[in-house]
Amino acid sequence: MMLKAYKFRLYPTTEQKT
Repeated sequence: MMLKAYKFRLYPTTEQKT
C-alpha cells in the first residue's frame, strides 16, 4: 500500500529522523 509512502511524504521525520 502507499500508506507508508504517504506518511513518509507528509511526515518524513515521524517514523525515522532523516
